[in-house]
Amino acid sequence: YPDYKYISRLNDYLIQMSITFQDDRVLYQALYDYYVDKKKEDERWRQNLRKSLITKIELEETLYQQKEIVKKNEELMKNNEIEDFTKVLNKTAFKKHVEEELKYFKDDQYMAMFVIDLDKFKSINDNYGHLSGDQLLLDVVDILKLETREIDYIGRIGGDEFCIFMKNILSLPYIEEKALMLLKSIQAIKINNIGIDMTVSIGIQVISKAWDYNKLFKEADRLMYCSKTAGGNRYTMKVDESID
Repeated sequence: YPDYKYISRLNDYLIQMSITFQDDRVLYQALYDYYVDKKKEDERWRQNLRKSLITKIELEETLYQQKEIVKKNEELMKNNEIEDFTKVLNKTAFKKHVEEELKYFKDDQYMAMFVIDLDKFKSINDNYGHLSGDQLLLDVVDILKLETREIDYIGRIGGDEFCIFMKNILSLPYIEEKALMLLKSIQAIKINNIGIDMTVSIGIQVISKAWDYNKLFKEADRLMYCSKTAGGNRYTMKVDESID
């Protein structure tokens, strides 16, 4: 703000005050009183600003601490849900999340439960050792993560048995495509750079209406055993649009 405008404004005020107060002593006293009042007002403004800034900082610190607490609680909850070895949902957590999804089922979509069991996993441990068997499980989990979306759920429900729950599926061919990719990718796994012809049996129960979790899992598990008794390295899928 240019200095000359400040001076101009001050001169205007001086003229106005001179007209109002004919006596110079009264004028100067009025100017002095105005100056003192203005200084007090400025000081109150600074104090209020300081208080508001301090309050804002304290509020931000409180909100930050609350966010940190929520974040830590979420991490603790997540850690309790995640299995230490495979880093996927444990059996209890998987069931809890799927049950929650089934509550909000939308009729314009499909949902699918995959039950995946490794074929002849015991022979892998016997022939290659348990360390190789453990690595095989980790390789399978990597494939499951690669072939699923972030909104899908992956859980380990047994030693070599896994589940996938998919929601918001618009077409059945998408489910079949994923099943074939899982079979192909898992079959290509190698141990110590040696192909072992690893296979899995997959059961897939597809629903277009809300089901009870236990029934959904039981049907997918039954379909998995159908694949296994048929020789493994395949998937069996059933689409049921009824609630019965």
